[in-house]
Amino acid sequence: MKKIPIFVDLKMSGKHALFVTGVVYMVLSLVSQTQGDKSTGIQLETLSDHPEPLLSIVDEKRMFNFNVSISGNSGKSLEDIKIVASVDDSHLVKITNKHIMAVGFGNGREINVGSNSVIEDERISVVLEGILPGRTALTLQARSENFSSNIVSYTLFVERTNRVIDRAFTGVVILLVVLANIGMGCKVDLGIVKATLKKPIAPAIGLCSQFLFMPLIGFTMAYNLPLEPGVALGFFALGCSPGGSASNVYTNFLNGNISLSVTMTLISSIAALGFIPLWLFTLGELIYSKGNIRIPYENIITSLIGIVAPIFIGLVLQYKLPKAAKFCIKSVKYIMVIFFIFVFTVGVYANIYIFYLISPEVILASALLPYLGFIFGGIFAFLTRQKFADIIAISLETGIQNTGIPIILCRLSLSGPDKDTSIVSPVISAIFTPIPVMFAILFVQIKEWRRKRREARQSEIIDDTNCDVQNQDTAFNGTQVMLVKGEND
Repeated sequence: MKKIPIFVDLKMSGKHALFVTGVVYMVLSLVSQTQGDKSTGIQLETLSDHPEPLLSIVDEKRMFNFNVSISGNSGKSLEDIKIVASVDDSHLVKITNKHIMAVGFGNGREINVGSNSVIEDERISVVLEGILPGRTALTLQARSENFSSNIVSYTLFVERTNRVIDRAFTGVVILLVVLANIGMGCKVDLGIVKATLKKPIAPAIGLCSQFLFMPLIGFTMAYNLPLEPGVALGFFALGCSPGGSASNVYTNFLNGNISLSVTMTLISSIAALGFIPLWLFTLGELIYSKGNIRIPYENIITSLIGIVAPIFIGLVLQYKLPKAAKFCIKSVKYIMVIFFIFVFTVGVYANIYIFYLISPEVILASALLPYLGFIFGGIFAFLTRQKFADIIAISLETGIQNTGIPIILCRLSLSGPDKDTSIVSPVISAIFTPIPVMFAILFVQIKEWRRKRREARQSEIIDDTNCDVQNQDTAFNGTQVMLVKGEND
């Protein structure tokens, strides 16, 4: 069979092999040169009038000015050169220059800057309008029909203005958490807490699950999933947060150890003052550096003290002013109802942007965090041979986080777009957390209802049986009386 001549045959003579090798080298060189000319034929240099990162505001148009210099290589003509401006994420911001034409790719816009052989200090403007808060980049590139320049990129932040309704929402959330913690301090029975702590294994398991496993799984997902830096930071802060008081209610419905649940909630809320900074200042540094986020540590410590201190206020009220503590407990219930209505109406309206920032990765992480907490806490308690009621309490306490704490921490401590994007994960997690718990409660309540119904039927059967026996005894006694009367007659 005759061999195809484009391949080098080992049996070819040296001259033929050298000839074929030279041809292949020339072809590859021409292709390489053509591709290189496409990307490096012209050189673009820009100078922005604005400090980096560039700042765009949601629902506002801002103009950004640049001085542009373009030079050609190897005597190439710069005729019909255009500057193309584009953004990496068109969901966050758009280019709105009305006097320039759109090009056929992405969210780009093009500006014709002339046809000279060298262009120096050409003035161009790009008008940006923010859509959603977040981080992206604005890129500029010079292009012609045959050549394209290097890409110049500018970091771009998109922020929301701090409206009155936003400040009201933040204030209500702070007040909600503070009152809930005061109510916790007023309501908790210290005698039950002391009795529970006399058997410290179960509370220690809950504390270990809460502040060891949850931060580690939160960090693993925040660091490895493709999350926006602010979202990742809020997610990690959620994983470091203590258990929420909702776990006490769910534990009661699922026939768990309510005393253990209340004890673990109290301990984790107080321990959060030390564990949250510990995790944020260690593993959190990797997330900050990855997203180039600056954390004001003083604000975090101050916010945590403001959140945890109300628990001690409640304990003092319970000890010194028991009547005031009882009044506080009753009042907090009604205030909480009003606040929850406010959060799910005005709060949703004020933060509707959150639902536009939801991605499959955010949903996956926000749902997996509490679900894995349920599973790990339950398995850990089972392996340490805890009672079934204790397993339920530990599982729920591990998986249910106090989402108000990361929301307050991030809103008060962060700046720029991160203060808005960081609350996305806690909010989404708060929505997904109760779903499996509700199914479990429904299952337990149906099982309990069927058990009571079965017992009621058995009770009816026993009552009917007893009634029949009594009737038979009565009939038998009546027969005996009649027989006695007959014999007497």
